[in-house]
Amino acid sequence: MVERRIDAEDTQDETLVLGNTAGSNPDDDDDVETRHIRVPLGSRTAVMPQKEEPTQKMRRRPNPAAAAPTQPMRNRGFENPASAPSPISLADTQSRPVEVSAYDQRYEPRSVLGVGGMGEVRLCKDRMIGREVALKVMRAGTTAGTEARDRFVREARIQGQLEHPAIVPVYDLGVDPKGGVFFTMKRIRGMTLHSVLYALADRDAATRSKYSRRKLLTAFGSVCLAVDFAHQRGVLHRDLKPANIILGDYGEVYLIDWGLAKAGVVTRAVQPEAVELAPDAMDHTMHGSLLGTPGYMSPEQARGEIDRLDARSDIYALGAILFEILAGEPLHLETAPEALILATLRGRDARPSARGCIDVPPELDAVCARATELDPARRYQTARALSDAIERFLDGDRNVQLRRDLAKSHVSSAHEALDRAAGGGEEAHELRALAMREVGLALALDPSNAAALKTMAHLLMDVPAEVPREAQAELQAAAATARRDAARVGANRFLMWSAFLPLALWMGVRHIPSTAATIAAVVLCGVTSWWLSRRASVGLRQGFALLLLSSIAIGLMGALFGPFILVPGLAATNTMFFAMNADKPQRRVVVVLGVLSIALPFFLEIGGVVPPSYQYQDGLLQVLPRAANFPAMQTTLCLFLLSTAMVLIPGVLVGRMRDALTAAERRVFMQAWHLRQLVPSEAHEALSVRRPQGLKNA
Repeated sequence: MVERRIDAEDTQDETLVLGNTAGSNPDDDDDVETRHIRVPLGSRTAVMPQKEEPTQKMRRRPNPAAAAPTQPMRNRGFENPASAPSPISLADTQSRPVEVSAYDQRYEPRSVLGVGGMGEVRLCKDRMIGREVALKVMRAGTTAGTEARDRFVREARIQGQLEHPAIVPVYDLGVDPKGGVFFTMKRIRGMTLHSVLYALADRDAATRSKYSRRKLLTAFGSVCLAVDFAHQRGVLHRDLKPANIILGDYGEVYLIDWGLAKAGVVTRAVQPEAVELAPDAMDHTMHGSLLGTPGYMSPEQARGEIDRLDARSDIYALGAILFEILAGEPLHLETAPEALILATLRGRDARPSARGCIDVPPELDAVCARATELDPARRYQTARALSDAIERFLDGDRNVQLRRDLAKSHVSSAHEALDRAAGGGEEAHELRALAMREVGLALALDPSNAAALKTMAHLLMDVPAEVPREAQAELQAAAATARRDAARVGANRFLMWSAFLPLALWMGVRHIPSTAATIAAVVLCGVTSWWLSRRASVGLRQGFALLLLSSIAIGLMGALFGPFILVPGLAATNTMFFAMNADKPQRRVVVVLGVLSIALPFFLEIGGVVPPSYQYQDGLLQVLPRAANFPAMQTTLCLFLLSTAMVLIPGVLVGRMRDALTAAERRVFMQAWHLRQLVPSEAHEALSVRRPQGLKNA
């Protein structure tokens, strides 16, 4: 935090209202002139959360154990709720000394809750009341000058007079036996909003279940009302930030650290001085010519315009806190204090949706943007008005016209993206994805927007010719899985082929090498298919290897009855099987190998490499035995069974594939039917699924 040193002559018109001290007259409300006191880092209200440890990702500020004002025991009467709260005045306290109390007899020290720059907060037991309290003293080694002492006392008295449920009560103010000033406060338990937001950003499951957005917005509304109460008492906080908001374990909300609070109105401008930056000023209120925390202080506060500070300066800080609640990150992301101040002065888009938070409603976008306007006149004029805006949203009040206008804007952006995507190129798919997101946002804002619905239908049904890289990878993975399933079917097919091998042996082996080669090829095809079916996926090379083996096995079967009997049927079945699981370029290879399984044995016979299978004599075709003999009964039975199998096997395979295609087609039609329910009747035609020409009569 940065601090401006202010001379007494510059602040002589400032008046403060401070609480009653020992021996003071509570009814004395005369105003007196006082000088401004420079408030350091250490004089902040002490609050210690239950658990708050530093991490490497984000440095958290020390959180001493909380303290702030409550109603003194002297005033138990009820005030007229319609009357405005009285302004704070130092008239009855400024000249009164802080007296030594029975410190040792009353307070029993127990532990240290937290340590700040100038103060230390201790957990003590109040023996008189019998309760635990947070006792704040000036740290040992702190310059015990009059200015520091007055500043410490001033903080306690200002906080003590702000009697509000969200401001920690002050119980006692006195001097310990060593001459040090102390004051006691209610001990509070909980977490700072800073810690909660950090845990939410870190996706901590326990924090996410405990602090919903609605709960945080409700707590934020309570903080706004506490700030408005202080403003009505003529007090500016000037250091509002998540680290100064405590969320209790039972729904309590506390606004702490009134060390930089300013009471009264400064009517004379103070000339700015050079900014003094501490090395770790990011997490602490900085000393120098500015008052407040960079990143949360208002632009006029960042410029050091002390005379211009009013309630709207605190409202800017509240808007920055609201942005952080909704966006999950600070409004200003810079790290160096100087950069934070420059970013504040230049302004920034304060809509959480501009940071990619598409789940933030437009009403809250508008609230954040208005609360953090550079011009104070364009912000909410009171903290209560900001609280009312949040309350209206929580009550379900929605700006219908605003949502419709935003929906039209998103549809327009979708059309622009589609127009650019029509030109093709590497960005075409990203532009289509952008158009889809814009249409989704439009429908979220206005589900009845006909233009958005039609555009959605167009995006869903007008499939681009080029497949995106991500989709291509998914298609390849699906194809590999399909090849694995095909290998499982192939294993069954080759098993059926193997069932005919004993029949060929029954016919009588004539040529052992050719018979053995045929049996080995069929068995190897079956084993390979079974092995591939056990894998997670089957690649192109593995599928090609199986295709080559099966083509060789079919060619070797020509040694039984020649290349023109049974072999063409087997080759046709094999080609159909592999072609159904291959794309266009791969199908060419499948067909070529199928043809070669017939043509290659034929050419080998013509070339005299192998004996001929057929002989033509007197107009008769004679099939010559090569691998096996041709006994009448066995040969007839073998031809019958093989011919029957060549009808059954393709029928079973094609039937299964047809069932799969029918199921896929049914899913497509049902999906299209559900999509038609989302769009107006004018868009139904665009969503109609046209059956492929070849499937109409299937």
